[in-house]
Amino acid sequence: MQNGPGRIGLASVSAAVVLLTVAVATLASWFEDDWFLFLPILMVGVGAFIMLVGLSDRSTTADRFKYASGSFLMFWGSLLTLIGLVLLVNHYYPGNGIWLFVIVLVWLAISALLFTMRPKRA
Repeated sequence: MQNGPGRIGLASVSAAVVLLTVAVATLASWFEDDWFLFLPILMVGVGAFIMLVGLSDRSTTADRFKYASGSFLMFWGSLLTLIGLVLLVNHYYPGNGIWLFVIVLVWLAISALLFTMRPKRA
């Protein structure tokens, strides 16, 4: 998404996605009458968008620094999504804190391996 005639900038799309996610999180929290759900839903929505941006950055270029930028966005977007999901699961199924902590640690180990790997040169 580049700026130019007839193009929408990434900043505009990001602002729209964040506003839509805030609206969805507000409605979901209001319908459930549980305002604790606002933050996890917001984290999952924004984290998923950041992952999509990172995935598109990784797949559109072979430049080393651009690849690192896509991996950076993929890491933080997936971390934000994972923390939001862990909060939601812990909210609906309390008492599983240690297992959720283990899942986060396993995810960190796997992501440290996967996001630092370089793509094979053709």
